Amino acid sequence: MKSVLITGAATGMGKAYADLLSAKGWLVFAGCIENNPPITDWDTDANIIRIQCDVTQPDQITDARRKVEERTGGTLDLLINNAGAGLACGAVESAYMENARVSMEVNYWGIINMVHGFAEPIKKAKGRIINVSSPANYLTMPLGFAYCTSKSAAKSLSAHIKMELAPFGVQVTNLEPGGVESQMIIDGRNSEQTWGPMPTHLRNVYQETFVSGMEGVSDVVKFIPPADFAELVYKKVISQKKWKTNYQVGPGAKTIALLHRLLPVELNQKLWKHVFSKKPT
Repeated sequence: MKSVLITGAATGMGKAYADLLSAKGWLVFAGCIENNPPITDWDTDANIIRIQCDVTQPDQITDARRKVEERTGGTLDLLINNAGAGLACGAVESAYMENARVSMEVNYWGIINMVHGFAEPIKKAKGRIINVSSPANYLTMPLGFAYCTSKSAAKSLSAHIKMELAPFGVQVTNLEPGGVESQMIIDGRNSEQTWGPMPTHLRNVYQETFVSGMEGVSDVVKFIPPADFAELVYKKVISQKKWKTNYQVGPGAKTIALLHRLLPVELNQKLWKHVFSKKPT
């Protein structure tokens, strides 16, 4: 039985990966921030083992590795670094620094923490690692600087991990999901959550100029259920024998990456400025 550890497995894409891989006969270690999240449909699923694994807490990662190795004999076939944070931070000039740091701690340092903790069992299995970044790494999104830049860092980091672990037979890829109806997306549609961290005098000025990130993206990208997205990832990534360095999967992902690659920098900036600018009513 193949084994997989998924971080951020309690909701959204993480839970969808867990459900799908369990149904396909994998032993799934569902990494969650809570010790025992109340997910009732997992109660009767013998293939899913809930483990507490906050990617910012090295002690929890060490304990998670111990539990994985006890069940697998010391190996891990697949690590999906799915945990992500996209807390509202406001504009750079008035950034809510606590939330900005959380984005980097989870989206970037969390991957480092997990690879640091699980490299040995993955190497023993000649296993694989999927690092989930985002097409947001290509965007210039007002009020979205922390999420976009942390995901850009995650993509670059993934290439380094890929090169370093290749001699040990480990395959690594960076996954950029398109539009998926995750909890992060749902929260992002909350106007108060988006604009709330900004001082009132700045909020009024910025709201006259820009729309929220989710409002702008929703005009150009459609969103699919997490279960449908997980099926695509299984077909296009997990089931493939040889992995590419980067995968864009889901609505809008390939288009955004293509625009970034083909258009000059200044034209890209103009494009995203148009997408996220307040339109005349």
